Amino acid sequence: MLTKQEIIQSLPASVAGGVSDTLVNELNNIITDPDFRDSFRDNMISYNKVLSEGKFKLESYMNAVMYVSYKLMGYNNMDSYERTFKTKFNGWIMAGKTAQTISAHVAMYNKSKLVNLVYAQAVIPTHVLNQDKFQEAINHQFY
Repeated sequence: MLTKQEIIQSLPASVAGGVSDTLVNELNNIITDPDFRDSFRDNMISYNKVLSEGKFKLESYMNAVMYVSYKLMGYNNMDSYERTFKTKFNGWIMAGKTAQTISAHVAMYNKSKLVNLVYAQAVIPTHVLNQDKFQEAINHQFY
């Protein structure tokens, strides 16, 4: 299970205050696979620079990270969206939305600014993404 403290520590201070117990419970109910939970937590930490690049809701950021995490695991757009937004997706099915309509919503989400910013962070090699931290570590070891 993800703890509130783990989530707060993985986010920039400017948005960490927005982590509520309700949000933590929702995440833990959604993420039932312990292996995915660890990947999701690591991705939340790795991609948190996205939060400083725009005004996004914390919940929207977490959903985008979850969606991109599923994509990086090899799931297609539709499966990634369904896993990320189970309730919404099932509601669409129950309401009788056509596959074409659902596909259009999924495509629109996949092309959204937030999802693309998270994708951009995902494709940056770790050594480049953390270059400043690497230099700090060298300086710390030297002195």
